[in-house]
Amino acid sequence: KLQELASSVKSQYPDLDDVLCTMDGMKNPIQSTPHTEIQKMFYNSWQSGHYVTHVFVFEADGTIPICCFNLPGSTHDSTAADSGFIYDKFEKVYQKTGLKCTVDSAFRCKETPYLLKSTIRIAVFALSCLEQFPFFAISPSSTF
Repeated sequence: KLQELASSVKSQYPDLDDVLCTMDGMKNPIQSTPHTEIQKMFYNSWQSGHYVTHVFVFEADGTIPICCFNLPGSTHDSTAADSGFIYDKFEKVYQKTGLKCTVDSAFRCKETPYLLKSTIRIAVFALSCLEQFPFFAISPSSTF
C-alpha cells in the first residue's frame, strides 16, 4: 500500500520521487487562564496568543496515519514531532521502503534522508492535500 501511495504522489507531482506523505503543524487558539504557570505553557509569542499545538501527517489519499496533538502552544512543530516519536517512525519507514515525507522549514534542521525539506513543489503538494480535504483547514476562529 505504501508504494501505491508514493506512486499516487509521483503521478501528480513528477518531481517528487519516493514521497509518501507530508507533515505540517497547526495551532488552535484557546482561552487563556488566570493561572500564570499554565498560561505561560500555552502562550505562543510568535502568534501572540494562547494555543494548543498539533502535528499531522497526511498521505495522498487524505489518511492521517500519524499525529501528535494537544501539546502546549509554546511547543515548536519540530519539538512536537519529536515528542510524538514521528521522526523515529519516518526513519523506520525510510529504512524499510526508501520513502520520504515532505516538511516545511519548521521541522528538523539537521539533514535526514527521510525528510524532504520545503521547496515550491513541496508546498504545492502540501496545499493540494488541504484543498482535497478542506475539513482539515480549520480557521483560526474554529474550536474543537
